[in-house]
Amino acid sequence: MPGSFRLIELLGEGGMGAVWRAEHHPSGYHVALKVVHDVHSEIGRRAFAREIQSVAALNHRGIVHILDVGEVKADDDRKLPLGAPWFAMELSEGGTLEGLQLKSFSELARVLFDVFDALAYAHARGIIHRDLKPSNILLKSDDDHGLRPILTDFGIARASSDINEERTSTTSGTPSYMSPEQFHGDWQSNGPWTDLYSLGCMIWELSTGRVPFDGKSMIEIAQKHFTEPLPKLTPRFDVPAEFEPWLRRLTHKNPEERYRNAAQASWALYRMVSQDPRWMKMSRLSAAIHQSTSVATLTLDSMHTAVSDLSSLGELLTQDSTDNNALAVEAPPVPFHVVEASETHDKRLFGVGLNLFGLRQTPFVGRNRERELLWELLRTATNSPQKISILGASGSGKSRLLDWFLTRVLELGSGQVIRTRHSKTGGLNEGLVQALRSKLGLVGYSDHILRDKAQGAIRGILKRNDSLIDDKQVEQRAEELAALFEPESAHIRFETPGERLAILSWLIRLMSLDGPIVLAVDDAHWGWDTLAIANALLKDETLGLLVVAARELDVICPQSAEQLAAFEQDAIQLELGPLSDAEHEAFVKAVAPLERRAAARVAQASQGHPGRAVQFIENLIRAHELVPSSEGYALAAKSNVSREFSVFWPKIQARLLAQYPSDKREEVELVMQAAGLFEGEISMVEWRRLLKELGIEVAPDDVVYRAVATGIAGTDGASWWIKERSHRSELLEACRESTHWESMHRALARAALPAPGVSVHERRHTILDQAGLEGEAAEELRLAVEEYLHHNVYQRASTLADELERRLARLGVAPNDPRRVRLVTVRFEMLRFTGRVRDIMAAKAAFERHVVTCPDPIARADAYRALAGALFVTGDHEGVLHYYGLAAELGHHDKTLAAKLYHGAGWYHSNGPNADEARAAYRLGIEAAKSANSKREEAWNLVGLAEIELRALKPETEELASRALDLFEETGSRTGAAMALQVLGDFARFTGNPDLAEELLLRSIEMLQRTGSVVESMVRGRLGVLYFVTERRTEALEQAEIGRSRYGSLLSLPVRVFDDLLIAVLSSDPQLRAEAWEISESLLKKHGFVHPDVPLLRQAYLSAHGEV
Repeated sequence: MPGSFRLIELLGEGGMGAVWRAEHHPSGYHVALKVVHDVHSEIGRRAFAREIQSVAALNHRGIVHILDVGEVKADDDRKLPLGAPWFAMELSEGGTLEGLQLKSFSELARVLFDVFDALAYAHARGIIHRDLKPSNILLKSDDDHGLRPILTDFGIARASSDINEERTSTTSGTPSYMSPEQFHGDWQSNGPWTDLYSLGCMIWELSTGRVPFDGKSMIEIAQKHFTEPLPKLTPRFDVPAEFEPWLRRLTHKNPEERYRNAAQASWALYRMVSQDPRWMKMSRLSAAIHQSTSVATLTLDSMHTAVSDLSSLGELLTQDSTDNNALAVEAPPVPFHVVEASETHDKRLFGVGLNLFGLRQTPFVGRNRERELLWELLRTATNSPQKISILGASGSGKSRLLDWFLTRVLELGSGQVIRTRHSKTGGLNEGLVQALRSKLGLVGYSDHILRDKAQGAIRGILKRNDSLIDDKQVEQRAEELAALFEPESAHIRFETPGERLAILSWLIRLMSLDGPIVLAVDDAHWGWDTLAIANALLKDETLGLLVVAARELDVICPQSAEQLAAFEQDAIQLELGPLSDAEHEAFVKAVAPLERRAAARVAQASQGHPGRAVQFIENLIRAHELVPSSEGYALAAKSNVSREFSVFWPKIQARLLAQYPSDKREEVELVMQAAGLFEGEISMVEWRRLLKELGIEVAPDDVVYRAVATGIAGTDGASWWIKERSHRSELLEACRESTHWESMHRALARAALPAPGVSVHERRHTILDQAGLEGEAAEELRLAVEEYLHHNVYQRASTLADELERRLARLGVAPNDPRRVRLVTVRFEMLRFTGRVRDIMAAKAAFERHVVTCPDPIARADAYRALAGALFVTGDHEGVLHYYGLAAELGHHDKTLAAKLYHGAGWYHSNGPNADEARAAYRLGIEAAKSANSKREEAWNLVGLAEIELRALKPETEELASRALDLFEETGSRTGAAMALQVLGDFARFTGNPDLAEELLLRSIEMLQRTGSVVESMVRGRLGVLYFVTERRTEALEQAEIGRSRYGSLLSLPVRVFDDLLIAVLSSDPQLRAEAWEISESLLKKHGFVHPDVPLLRQAYLSAHGEV
C-alpha cells in the first residue's frame, strides 16, 4: 500500500506511467494515484519530479490538487515496481472537456472564466502548462451540483524562468493546440502567451466543433500553425460580434501581439460580455449537461474567476462605461481592496502531505493592514510614482509579504512586476538588468538572435499600444539592449551607471505602456545600482511606477548607503514586527498539517516570526521527528522544537548523501559546502565553473536536482539556492572548520564572472574578503578601481578607492608604497575628468610628501603625470610643466607611460598657440603607444592629433578621428569615443554637412552625460557654435549656458571660450554679456588659444555691440 493509499483499479496507462484509483486509509476518500513505470529511467523520474514540483506549488480550486508523494517500498502493493515514484491527487469523475457539446455562448464563457482564473493563478507563480487541450481539463462536481473545470496533467509544464540547456531544441505538446514557438522548440520564448494560444485553439474547437488547424501529420499541422491564416469562424451558437477578433488575438502567430496574460484576456472577455444584456448571465455547466435542456444561471457578480475577483467589487462594473472597444489590450483596473485568490485547502486526509512540505507555496496569513496599504499605493501609482520601504528582522516575513503582493498583482493583471534580487557578492543573475532581460523573455539568447528578439519585444509593446514604430530607432534600441545584456559579445558597451540608467529608464518607460510597473527591490541594502535607477525613475511624475524595497534592519552596506538614504527619504516606512499570537498560530496550522499541540509548540518557539516557524517545521520533517496521528502530525517523543538548527542538519544532509554511492559521499559533502559560500542565488553557469575549478567529478546539475528533490534547495533553472538560511550557515561553518576554507574561496573567485554593471574584480574582492584573505582581496579591489576608471565609471571608482585606502592602511601599507601611490594616480585621474577643482587643490597639498619617497620610479612618474593633467584643469600651468618634467625624467623608458606623457604634452600645447609642437607630441605618442601595443593610448594621441588637424582644416582629420573612434570603442573608453565624435562633428560642419554635425555632437554629449565627464561642457560649446552659424540662436545660447554652468567659475580651460563668447554675443543681459566677454578675452590672452571659430565669434560680438 503506497503511503496511506490502497490500490483499487487501474484507470489508465501511458508510455511513462499509469494512473490508479486508490482509497485513503482510514478516511475512505478516493484519489487518483499516478506512478512511473520505468524505475530506472532518469528522464522519466525527472519529468515526474517536475510535474510534482509544478502542481504542488499550486493551491487553487481550478487546478488538480496533489495530496501526497512518495516512492514504492518493499512492503507496498506488488502491482507497483519497487522504488517507483508516485503521487496521489484528487480524483475527478465528471469527465473532461473533450467531446463536450456546449449549447450556448453563456456555457462557453462560464468555462473560460474558470479556466482563465486557474491559468492566471499558475502563471503568476511562474508555471506555464504548455499542453493545454480539452482532455487535460477535467470536470469536477462542485457544491452547486454543477461541473467545474480543473486543469491537470502538468507533465511538461515548466517554470517560466527555466533556461536549462537540455531543453533548447525539443518539441513538446499536442500538435493541434501547439503554438508556433512550441513547434520551434524555442522554450526561452514560452510564456503565458503560449498557453493562451493553446487555449485559443481549444476555444475555437469548443465553439465550432473542430480545431482551427488539422492535418495528417505533425509536419502538416505545424506548417499550418506557422503560415496559414485562421479560417472564418463558424460557431455552433450565437456569439458577440467582438468574439472572433478577440479569439484571433489569442491565437496570433506572433507571441508579442497576443494578450500578455490570462487576466488581460479575461478582462477583455468580461468587457465584451458586460456590454450586451444577452450575455449578462453566465450558465454553470450542469452535471447532467448532456441530457438537460434547462441550465441554471448565475449573474456576473457570482462568477468565481480572475475577472470575478475584480467584478465582485461592484464599483468596477461602471469604470469602463465609455469605452466599447472589446479588443483593447489593456491591464485590468486595480481593485479598490485586497482580493484573495481562489485557493483550496483539503484538510480531510490526515497522515498525508508531509513530503510536499517545501514544494507547496507557504500560505499567507495576517498582515491585513500592510496588504491594504500596498494595494492602495498600487492604485495611486497608476497616476504618479510611489515608493515604500519594507523593513524587518530576518524571518519577520518581508519576503513573504512581497511574494504575496507581487503574485496577486500578476494574477489580477493589475501591473507589470519586475523583481530584482541582490546579495553581498552580487550574483550573476541578480540586479535590474537580469530582471528586465528575464521579463522580456531574452534569457538564453546571444549575438544577432538576441538583437532580433529584442527588436521583436520592442515592436510588440509598440504594436499592442498602437504607437508609431520608427524602424531605425527600434534597431538602435535593440542594439543597445543587446549590449546591456551581453556586454562581452556586443559591438558597443554600456559600462557606467549613467549609461545603464539612460537605456534602462527608456526601457521601463516603454514597458509602462502595457500598464503600471511594480519594481521590487529585494535585499535592497545590497542593491545600490538598482536603487540609483529607481531614484531617477521616481522623479518622473508621469510614470506609472511603484517601487517596493525590502531590507533587513541593522544591515549596513556602505556602498548602498547614499542611494538607500535617498530612496527612504519621504518614502513610507513599513516595519514588520512579529505576528499576533492568533495570526501566528493560524499561520503554523496553514503551513503544515500539524495536530493542535504540535502547532502550538512551533508557534510558541518561533515567537511570531513566520520564517522561523517554517524553519522549525522544515527541520522537524527532514529529521523525521513528526509522526502521523488521528488529528494530524504530532511531535515524536523527546522532540525539542526549539533546539539549535545545528542539531537537525546532520540528519537532513544524510538524506541527500544517502542518494550517492559511499565512495562519492565525501565529495558531495564538499560540494554542498561550496554551495554554502554563496550569499544568495547560485548561477548555474558559475556553479559548473566552480566545480570544474575544484576538480569535482560529481555532475553539478545532478547535485542541484537531488538537493531540490530532498527539499534542501530550490531552483528556477537559471539559478539555484539553499532554501533555509540556517542550512547555509551550517554549510558555511563546516567549510570554515575544514582545511579548504581558503582554497575554496580562491576557486570561487576564479569561477566568478562579471555581473551586469559590476566588475569581476569587485566580485572577487568580496569573495576573498569573506575568507579573510585581505591582501588578495585588496589587489582585486585595486584592479576593480582601475577597471571602473578605464570605463569612466567615476563615482564607483571613487567609492571603491576610498574602501581600498582604508584597507591598505589597515594592512599597514606605508603611504609611499607603490600600491598607495598608484591609488593617488587613480584619484587625480578621476578628479581631472570630473573637473573637481577644489578637490584637486586639496589633494595636491598631501601629494608630494607621500609620492617623492616612493621606491618605484614608474609608479612615481605616473603619479606626477596624473597630477600634471589635473593641474591643467585648475589653470596652474607652471605646475603642469613642472610635474610633466618630473614624470618624463623618471618614466621615459616605459613606452606606455611615454605615450601618456606625449598625449599630455600635446594637450597642453593644443590649448595654446603652439600647434606644431602639439602635432609633434601627438605623433610621438602614437609611435610610443604602438610600440607598447597600447590601443587605448594610441587612440588618445590620435584624437588629439585629429583636433589639431581640424583647426587647420586638413582632410586627414576625418581618418584620424575615425581610427581613434574605432580604438576607443574596442577598448571601451566612452569619454574617448565621445571626443572622437566631437571632432567628426566639427569636421562635418566645416565640410558643409550641418545635419550630420548635429547628429554626431548630440551623440557625443549623450555619452558624456552618462559618464559624468566635464568634457561635456566643451562639446556643448561646439554644438552651440553649430547652432549659431546655422541661425538657430536661441538654441545656441541654451547650449552655451548649460556648458558654462557645467564648467564652474574656477575652471580655467581655454576651450570654455566658446561658451563665453556665445553668451557675450547672444545674451540679452548686458552685465552677463560683459562678464562673459571679459572671461573669454582673459583666457585667450593667457593661453594664446587658436581656433578658426574664435575670430568668427569675436567679430560677431564686436559687430553686434559696437565695440572696438
